[in-house]
Amino acid sequence: MKTKLLLIGTCLVFALSTRAYDFSLGGIYYNIASSKTAYVTYSMLTSIGSYSGSIEIPESVTYNGTTYSVDSIGSKAFSSCINLTSVTIPSNNQSLGYQSFYGCSSLTSITLPTSLITIGESALQNCSLLTTITIPNSVKTIGSAAFGYCSELKSITIPNSVTDIGTAAFIYCTKLTSISIPNSITSISSSTFMYSGLTSIVIPSSVNKIGQNAFLMCGLQSIHANRLQPIDLSSNTSLFVYVNTSTCILYVPKGSKLAYQNAVVWKEFTNIVEEDVPNAIETVQANELGIMIENDKLIFVNSPDKDAILVTNVEGKTIYHQSVHTNNLTIFLPIKGMYIVKVGNKCSKIMNL
Repeated sequence: MKTKLLLIGTCLVFALSTRAYDFSLGGIYYNIASSKTAYVTYSMLTSIGSYSGSIEIPESVTYNGTTYSVDSIGSKAFSSCINLTSVTIPSNNQSLGYQSFYGCSSLTSITLPTSLITIGESALQNCSLLTTITIPNSVKTIGSAAFGYCSELKSITIPNSVTDIGTAAFIYCTKLTSISIPNSITSISSSTFMYSGLTSIVIPSSVNKIGQNAFLMCGLQSIHANRLQPIDLSSNTSLFVYVNTSTCILYVPKGSKLAYQNAVVWKEFTNIVEEDVPNAIETVQANELGIMIENDKLIFVNSPDKDAILVTNVEGKTIYHQSVHTNNLTIFLPIKGMYIVKVGNKCSKIMNL
């Protein structure tokens, strides 16, 4: 009898230890994150890939008399769900976790809410039937390999709210032929577009650094480099090694052709064409603008007497905008976080900590 009880108890412990969720409702599994929130997860530690068909995740769920807001998709929640075809994510969701939709090879549609802040590492990697996606103007971070190996992805919109795009974010997106990087981005990470189908790209004036292999094996036919001063590529001389610099057209802002013709790597392009770039901006360090932050205040030590000053948050909301004719300008910053300061044709990012 004791042996039977011990065996039953052992089986029960094993079953509980392999269960990856706290409760399930409507065929969706959840883990409780706090007294008010829960996140979507998968059913068993040994059976990732349990969802199929079309899934609509609710904004909230009630379990044992407590209502929880469903504010995130957990790590690997839908990983390897090869029969999952579409997903609707609720309007209060803020995060797609690590590999949350990894390998969903039948997924053709996913709706991202305007509350979303983070697209995690490899979140949609290997979603090989996904053709288009719109990233809402609330997302700040796109994780490494977030859209890697999405071989049918042809169109993606990246809003100005995004400040960080991780390594290899679009690696092997072989049908992605063009993309515009927003002015909120200051660097392009290593291998970001490696082996993608890019034939054209716009590099905004805000970008001041490009990582190794960012465009490796891309068949680029045109590049729009919108920075007045060429990005320093002296430590990244192989950036365009597989680009035909004799036929690829490099478009640069008016008045900057000579600078590109004399810059390391950029000078390898035979066809450098000047074009009008509205509000072409040169990214500089904060001290070059003569600014500092103290007690939630942005202080201009030497305010320019002619150039307009524009201060925005990372979502693009204007905090201050006008021409200034007095020294020692002080601007109150409403919250902690990152701000973008533009003075004339120069800009810098600065943190209010």
